[in-house]
Amino acid sequence: MPNIFTYFKSPPPFEVWHSHPNQTSQVLITAGMHGDELSSIEAAESLIKSYRGHVPITIIPILNQAGFDQFQSINPLDNRDPIYLYPGSRFGSSSTQLMNQLSFYTRGKKLWIDLHGGAQNEHLNPFIWAADSYPIISHLKGRTLVNDTYTCDLPYIILEAGELGKIDQSSVKLHLSWVIDILD
Repeated sequence: MPNIFTYFKSPPPFEVWHSHPNQTSQVLITAGMHGDELSSIEAAESLIKSYRGHVPITIIPILNQAGFDQFQSINPLDNRDPIYLYPGSRFGSSSTQLMNQLSFYTRGKKLWIDLHGGAQNEHLNPFIWAADSYPIISHLKGRTLVNDTYTCDLPYIILEAGELGKIDQSSVKLHLSWVIDILD
């Protein structure tokens, strides 16, 4: 049962990095939607340090800071999984407020890449998830899961590599190679 005293509490702010501060970003890359998916967070932080591409991008390396602080997939302030709450609301639980704050950064983007790294209870094979209408993923190496029911004006891709909430360098490298392939 959620704690009524934290359920509506504003979520902690998240860090936002822009590759080309004087240009409008075309791509949003998020990680840490689930605070215990460390390989994705490590990949986002590595991308911040190494990105030299021409495509202006915005990176949010740890979206769910409260979950990260508690090493949980959910937002512990309201015990909800933010991924299901986009675009959120200014009013409501901490997670709906979090996703509403994120929606500010999705506006005007041509693509949203959401990195996931295998939560502490997930033992999985790497995969790519996207709606079947996105030709951008056809050349990526990896198992692709297609969803023809996703409806949103913003193309959205989930890249999942990692497991058990651990930082695995091979998963970090896979995330980076997928992102670079998409941006090229």
